[in-house]
Amino acid sequence: MPLGLQREFRSALADGYPQQVWGGTGGWMTTELFIAVLRTISRRVRQQLGPDVVVVMIFDAAGSHANEEVLEIARTLGMVVLLVPGQLTWLLQMLDVQVFGRLKARLRLDFMRERRLSHDGRMPQHRWASIAVRAVRDLLVN
Repeated sequence: MPLGLQREFRSALADGYPQQVWGGTGGWMTTELFIAVLRTISRRVRQQLGPDVVVVMIFDAAGSHANEEVLEIARTLGMVVLLVPGQLTWLLQMLDVQVFGRLKARLRLDFMRERRLSHDGRMPQHRWASIAVRAVRDLLVN
């Protein structure tokens, strides 16, 4: 990633919120990537909230993140893991509709605004960091 983009990513995340922007992953959640995510979440949340905070992770039972290696890492990090059994993720649908639905709508709105304001109708990929951080802060944190 070019140095200017790295600086913009860092400044977008520098306000202390634990959002993360990941690149170069191919978009698939592997065991190795999920372990890196757990370690990052543990470190960032504890930096912000203190070493004694209990991190509770809720995720489905997909093989890439519900296996012995991942669960052992979560245990050593002091995380509480709640697995949603297969075929039951629909139970969390209200969370998706009421919370993440609003977040997705806000991201679409901000994305379109950025495109309208640009000289060529495009938004540089690195702008997603500040858009996502602002939306999460406004809708989920504040």
